[in-house]
Amino acid sequence: MSFTNLSREIPTGDLAGFVGSTVKAFRVLAYRAPDGQLDSDDDGLLEITLAAGNSFHVTSNSYGEDLQAFAGSWIDPFAGPQSPANQSYLTEHGKWEPIDLTDSPPWQELVGGTIQDVQLMATPDSPPHGVRFRIEDHWVDVEIGGDKTKVRIDGKPANAR
Repeated sequence: MSFTNLSREIPTGDLAGFVGSTVKAFRVLAYRAPDGQLDSDDDGLLEITLAAGNSFHVTSNSYGEDLQAFAGSWIDPFAGPQSPANQSYLTEHGKWEPIDLTDSPPWQELVGGTIQDVQLMATPDSPPHGVRFRIEDHWVDVEIGGDKTKVRIDGKPANAR
């Protein structure tokens, strides 16, 4: 599932243009099931807000196998009042919600850090299925596969849920 609406897609190769930018905040998504439980097995996307005020996010494409990048913050398609049909759907199926990791260890150590490198993850015969950001001495990975998005910092799961 693609989580983006009203955001401008940017070519994944252009992510290298963020090298030298200072990081201000991090968010991922979590799926909240109808019973209220958060799914910690899928991070949905990684959103990075920069000190300059702009943000971008990386997530899977609509079929859940390849990387896509978008300028701007993730916009919740179910924000605000809902039609009866949408409310029924949300009650039955749950929804994605943003989780701010900015003040959570170890993410808080990266706030104020500079993006020093960006490396796309791909095989020679396929589009990118992930990206690595080096922020100071840490690696933040976003990897897409099996219709799930995994975000890791230094190889460990991103979510502190």
